[in-house]
Amino acid sequence: MTPADSGYDPDDPTAVPGGAVGAGSSKPVEDAVPGEGEGAAAASEKDAHGEYAHSNEAGRVAVELLDAAHHGRTEQYAVIDALRAAAEDRGLAERDPLLNELIGLCRFRFEFGDRGKPGCDLIPDWGASLSDPSGDVLALWRHLAEHCTEPGSRARASDLLWLVKDGQAGLHARAAIDAYVVIALSTDPVTLDSAGAAVRAWDLVRRVGASQLLPAAYRSLVGAARRQLDSGEYGPGIVLPLLSAAAATAAYKCDEEVCDEVAQLEQMLEEAFTCYRADHLLAETADLLAARAPDDAARLAVRRRQVQQLLDDARQEGGMLRQARLAAVIDAARRFGIRDLETEATRDLQRIRPDQLELHRVETSMRVPADQVARYVARYGRGRDWRDALKHFLWSSPPTGHLDDLKAQAADYARTSIARNIATRVQLTAAGLPTYTIPPEDLNADLAFVAQFGAAMHGELLASGLERLVERFGVPAVADLDDYLIGLGAGDTALAQALASGLRHFWAEDYDSAVHLVVPKIETALRALLREADVATYRIQVGNDPGGYVGLYPLLTELEKLSMDPDWVYFLRWLLTGPPNRNLRNDVAHGLLAGCGRGTTALALRAAALVILIAGPATPEGWSPDEDGPSATTGETTLELRTPAELVEMLGHPVQGHAGTTAQPRRSVRRAAASVLRRLSWGAHRAAMRIERTALRL
Repeated sequence: MTPADSGYDPDDPTAVPGGAVGAGSSKPVEDAVPGEGEGAAAASEKDAHGEYAHSNEAGRVAVELLDAAHHGRTEQYAVIDALRAAAEDRGLAERDPLLNELIGLCRFRFEFGDRGKPGCDLIPDWGASLSDPSGDVLALWRHLAEHCTEPGSRARASDLLWLVKDGQAGLHARAAIDAYVVIALSTDPVTLDSAGAAVRAWDLVRRVGASQLLPAAYRSLVGAARRQLDSGEYGPGIVLPLLSAAAATAAYKCDEEVCDEVAQLEQMLEEAFTCYRADHLLAETADLLAARAPDDAARLAVRRRQVQQLLDDARQEGGMLRQARLAAVIDAARRFGIRDLETEATRDLQRIRPDQLELHRVETSMRVPADQVARYVARYGRGRDWRDALKHFLWSSPPTGHLDDLKAQAADYARTSIARNIATRVQLTAAGLPTYTIPPEDLNADLAFVAQFGAAMHGELLASGLERLVERFGVPAVADLDDYLIGLGAGDTALAQALASGLRHFWAEDYDSAVHLVVPKIETALRALLREADVATYRIQVGNDPGGYVGLYPLLTELEKLSMDPDWVYFLRWLLTGPPNRNLRNDVAHGLLAGCGRGTTALALRAAALVILIAGPATPEGWSPDEDGPSATTGETTLELRTPAELVEMLGHPVQGHAGTTAQPRRSVRRAAASVLRRLSWGAHRAAMRIERTALRL
């Protein structure tokens, strides 16, 4: 757009609208649509007070105001305050359209590139917008770029014209570069805005390909960085963006004058490496040094210095901070392949005793009505014998609750928890070693966090129920337990015997033995189920990696694909798999579980009972339910065989069992009862028991 297009002729001395005195006149806005985001406030102001209409007189006043505001100032808000004061001295109204446009022009700020990405953007701050400026506004910017004498005024107007690609945009960019260089070289002490001017000048040189302006831009970078380092002020937010842009200059062709100054850059990088010792600042400086290293050996030397300095700093700390910093050292050493320092830091980490972490235990409690607990436990003492009591354990609902409820609770926790949103969460082993640092947006960790409370309570209730059973009926014999579990449908006799032995260990208060016995059998039962469903679970040798079964997590994923009840899948995943979950399988496999409690043991037994009771025998080859009937004999036991469709249906309702006996309700009735039970909270078990008793009579 040209001045003629906007209706403004700078050579016409009569181009002042009638009634305008000193400032821009306003004209009504018809059918104005407010902008969105940061420009919405500016648009609303224009709606209330009229748009700016450019004129020669308005341009002259604008030049005086903007130059006065920028005189001796580089900080954005200081310039805006000075601009308001100058306008007040001239008698301009607070909402004068000209003043609004000048303030909007100043409401742009510098934003440096992310770490390792040199450059600087000019972006709108609150109340500013670049979206579709009017012809009058463009005319104002052109007038300011041409007539202002202060470098800050010229730079801002020229840069905005380049951003909107007005006319010959490259000329605007070059004018902005010249003005930014003057600001960077003349401002002392260096400010964040003057450093932004230097980096912005360099960035514009790169964007428009103005290689002849590169020496001046480079000198402004190096000069500003040198003055800041010599000042004794800390200022990494000023120095590092300057050095990052200066270090990237080597990638461009430049004259000998710039190349002669490279030695200054090397010295300043070394000073920054020594001065800025915070982990993220040290990493940023090391990245710059490593990028300029001539070969791999030199790069490795830089990384070794970085890791060694991290280790030295970590050793000066104590408590959790020492542990966290040592963990960062180990991570950096591993990434850079510095094995000796990784080992050294790991030894330091292992030497920290739990009492040296300076941890503070925070306890909370909730009151559970005693009558509710008593009613739940009492059912384990009713019935004709222990078989009637044990069914309450074998038919109990998922200890972690319903998955949809957990997700709702986790979402509420993520939204309302202050600690969760401001603190770094780290899971520790029993020995106090860090095992998992939870990312801020890890929704699985939130789910596991809320699940543990219901599971812990449910585990204690299950344990109390099992203890009440033996108080009332005594400890069942192992052979009787085996027969009972096989009669309920446990098709693998070895697994049934392991579950029976686990229960006996529990009743003997040998909790560690019970858990170590049954937890590995859970995975065995899961593999048996998937083999029966004809799902591939074995991997042959590939290269030097030996063959073997897939891990537990893939097994659960495959069962979930087969439509296994998601509430039960989540309970198994929470109890057995790795962080942020309970990770019981890992604790058992690596001998980390010591002094296991009754609640955890009850949860392990419940998980084992779930899968062992539905892990039936493999269907014999060539078997047909129409020709051979629904049963097969294993040893002295006759068991009901299943079609794949029946297995999938059973996975969807895994608490039913699959062998009909006179001691259990019919399958269709059991399925209906189980469906209702899954939708009841633990506090409503009395009603649930009435449903179960009705099902038994049927």
